Amino acid sequence: MASLFPEDFFLTRWPHISQGLDLVGRCSDAGALRASLQAISDDSNFHAARHGKPDFEAVLDDIPESEHFFATLLPKMVQLVQDAPKRFSSKCVPLLVQGIAEHVFLTYEEVATLLAMAFFGLLPNNASISPLYFPKDGCAFPPNTEKLRCFLSYFEDITSDSSAIFTTPSTASGGMRVTRALLGADTTTLQELETNTCRLCQVIPHDLRTPISQSSALLHVDFANARVGGGIFLNAPGATAQEEITFATHPELCIATVLCDVLRDDEALLIQGARHFCRHAGFLDTFSFTGKVHPSEPDFKNAAVQVVIDAKMYDGGGIGRPYRYDYKLQVEDAARDIYKALCGFQAASLQPELGRSCATGNWGCGAFGGSAAVKLFIQWIAASLAGLQTLEYYPWDDRVIFQFLVDAAALVAEATVGQLCRALRRAAELQSELENEVQRYEEDGAEFLRVVLRELHSGTGR
Repeated sequence: MASLFPEDFFLTRWPHISQGLDLVGRCSDAGALRASLQAISDDSNFHAARHGKPDFEAVLDDIPESEHFFATLLPKMVQLVQDAPKRFSSKCVPLLVQGIAEHVFLTYEEVATLLAMAFFGLLPNNASISPLYFPKDGCAFPPNTEKLRCFLSYFEDITSDSSAIFTTPSTASGGMRVTRALLGADTTTLQELETNTCRLCQVIPHDLRTPISQSSALLHVDFANARVGGGIFLNAPGATAQEEITFATHPELCIATVLCDVLRDDEALLIQGARHFCRHAGFLDTFSFTGKVHPSEPDFKNAAVQVVIDAKMYDGGGIGRPYRYDYKLQVEDAARDIYKALCGFQAASLQPELGRSCATGNWGCGAFGGSAAVKLFIQWIAASLAGLQTLEYYPWDDRVIFQFLVDAAALVAEATVGQLCRALRRAAELQSELENEVQRYEEDGAEFLRVVLRELHSGTGR
């Protein structure tokens, strides 16, 4: 089993790190902090230079929390890191690597200690939060600074009254569990699924502009990157989408970023026990930290389990925007994402205590360039095959998807996975036959969904 800490880490490396941490805790500005961390960390971000000068922006000197951070919070975070040998010198912290179905359980104290080590770039696997507070010169993008403020708020809460925070568990076991699920090789195609007689599960549409986080379902889909957490530790444009915002407002989720290898196509994660520490507003370039969630508030003890699944990328690498609306391409290419979603949903369904209802939405339809209509059906098929009873669907601002689900409710009550797959194929073929390219690529999906509904109606004999 691969371990986060090498066997001799706390015997050979830690004395030097511990001595240097004493200096870190006495720093009063960003420049001094960077110089102190250079002496004890291999994090390349602390050593970067351009034209012979240190290449970073002193974000920590400019945020509203700056004075408090250096005077009060920084020494407390250093003390949290100094406790690492006590917590981990005799405990194996497994890395969740590709191809191995494994899980790790950590107490909240252990999670906090590892995240504090990541903050200072002291983890042996080089997982580091440093790009958020030492971005390269010219790269201090405001939304990412707001992520930093979320982390500082978390560390403030964790170190201010540990007895209150650590004795308010969101799970019966008082900590976090991260599970890497592996479905194994599969050769099933969408065409083969056309004969599948499994009944479709129920899909319940929720009001527009209602976030998934408000769902009472225990399972919530994380619109993930293959590298879990996506750009949560990065200071780059676009690094505040759904996954990054969820991880920033529930910072304990980031333990999965620290411990997990990149997901393969046949892998997913379940993350249980992360609590809701931070409130926010906005999305992407309007994201902002708006305040703390107090442990006494109902939504602090967040019972939701994150089902971490990454969709196929279509708009990356210059593939181009029209593919978002090429239904024939995305339907024919759907097998990978059906399998990915099935991996996550099936892993969740094997734990009966998590229930059989999952909240999701337009997965893989932002930067990844997926069609919202096709991704709806992919998740519907996978959830049905996994044995879930209900998908709670949050279309955000997609009125077309919302109306389709309202219109289709009665029709699909007796429909099967095979009938939906046949309807999808037929609708995609008809869409590709449109002569007008604007109709084919630029419409809102309504025509495609109407054809799916019509084909389902025909296929179910109604």
